This record gives sequence, structure tokens and C-alpha cells, in this order.
Amino acid sequence: VIGSDGTTNLNAVRKADELVNRYGLKKFDYAGDSSTDLEVWKLARAALVIGDDQMIRKARQVSDVIQIFQGCSNNAAAVLRTMRLHQWSKNLLIFLPLITAHQMFNPAGLAAAAAAFILFSLNASAVYIVNDLLDLEADRRHPTKQYRPLASGALPVLSGVGLALVLLGIAWGAGLLFMSPAFNKVVGVYLAITFLYSLWLKSIAPIDVLILAMLYTIRVIAGGAAVVIMPSFWLLAFSMFLFFSLALVKRHSELLAIRSRNENAVPGRSWRADDLSLIGTLGVSSGIASILVLALYIESDQAQQIYTAPVISG
Repeated sequence: VIGSDGTTNLNAVRKADELVNRYGLKKFDYAGDSSTDLEVWKLARAALVIGDDQMIRKARQVSDVIQIFQGCSNNAAAVLRTMRLHQWSKNLLIFLPLITAHQMFNPAGLAAAAAAFILFSLNASAVYIVNDLLDLEADRRHPTKQYRPLASGALPVLSGVGLALVLLGIAWGAGLLFMSPAFNKVVGVYLAITFLYSLWLKSIAPIDVLILAMLYTIRVIAGGAAVVIMPSFWLLAFSMFLFFSLALVKRHSELLAIRSRNENAVPGRSWRADDLSLIGTLGVSSGIASILVLALYIESDQAQQIYTAPVISG
């Protein structure tokens, strides 16, 4: 190991001279990621570059570049990928109370629901980032999650921490200014549950999927709080059973994938490949329960009063 000491900063020209003294001129390859490494590359046989296009161009001007690695950078694409904007589609559940109350064309309600959607999504993105930070080691062992910006190094860890804090600050600041106290309380419960999930609850197999179902249902409750429409018992029961089923489907697919790789466990989770039959049974049962709730609702007095023609007739 060659490094700086208390008196000499082994950098740039001094590093180049030390390597030439040890190995000879143009008799070593060097991997670097900064402009100070240009002095070393001038005397090296070949360069391995970790960096952006600008750094690659500079290295090629002084040495033969034989390998390129994408460096860590705070580029917009990595930031947006870390925020998981595609997951914002889950938060469309916020509009569900407005739709089921037949108020979807109410301008004030639509504006409140849209604001709730944006703020809830910012909070959710912050939660995803925190979860990625806590799951770094497990994600790096995962066949697909290893490519996430934080796990792969495309976005530095400190940048991820800063991004999560900024998103939470914006979401909570705007929420306190523009949203109802009820909505902010629901979001607070969502954040508390998700942080507990990331830190501990996700490692408990039965509670893992139950929490996921709860988080989906909380989105419905948050939408109701934003537009001052309390979701009915029927809607919440249907949501909980349906989302519990979908959470089990997700775990079932993950276990099928690990079994195909001759592995036994999901990284960072306590589910095992032997649980496949149990998860499949619970998932189907929960899905059937959601259909039963919907059927009972259609025949309920409440539905008969709301819909003039609840029964289809020829």
C-alpha cells in the first residue's frame, strides 16, 4: 500500500514519480477518477478511468484508456431513479375516496386530491431512499436491485441522505401550509410505519406483507382526509383484503425467482422458498375475501340507496 503520510501528500506528480520509481516508466496501469490523476496517466502504460465523459476525454489526451467505469455523480437521471417516480402511480389511490363519493368533477376536491397526491408522493420517495440506504448490502446481493443508483454507486450515499431530507422538508413544509391537519396526521402515521418497516418489521415474515397492505390502505385514508370524505368500512375492508393478496403475490414471485437460482431466502427478508405453498394459499384466500366484501356491498342497504340501478337488467 502506497499512501500519504503526515508530511507528504502523495498526490498528482508525487504519486506519478513514486510509481515510476517502483515499476518504471510506462510499465504500470493506473485507475483514477480525478483531474489530479492526469499526471499519473501521463507516465502510465494505460489508464482505467472512473468518471464522466469530460474526464474520459482528458484521460485520452494523455494516455491509452483501456477501461471505462461510470463514476459516481449527482446527475438528474440518478436522482430521479432514486426517487422511483414510477412508484408514484400507487399514490393514485388518493383519488379513490373522491371517485367513490361521485365527486370526481368537483374542482375544489380535485385540487385538494392533486395536492395530496404530490405531497404524499414526495414523502413516499423520501421513504424509498431511506429504505435503499438501509438495504444497501442486501440490494448489492440482489440480481436486479444491485442496479439501483445507491446500491450501484451511481448516486453517492451522502447525496441520498441529503435528497431524502430535502424531499421530507418540502413535503412537510407545504403540507403544514396548505393541507388539513387530518391529512398531515395520516402522512405522519404512514412515515412512522414505513420507517419501522425499514428498520425492523420487514424481517418478520407474516407482518411484512400485512404492513405492505396497510400502507396501500393508508393511501386511501389519506385521500379521504385531504378531501374531507371519510372512506366507508366497505372500501377499507375491500382495500385491505385486496392489497394483502397483492403483497403476497409479490413475495410469491420473489420466492419463485430465488428458487430458480437454487437459493433459499430473499435477501433482507425472513421468507424462505419452503413458504411458497403457504403464501399461495393465503394470497388466493385474501383475494377471494376481497371479492366477497364487494359482493356483500353490492347487496347492502347503503349501495341500494346510492345507486338507482344496482342490479343489471335486460
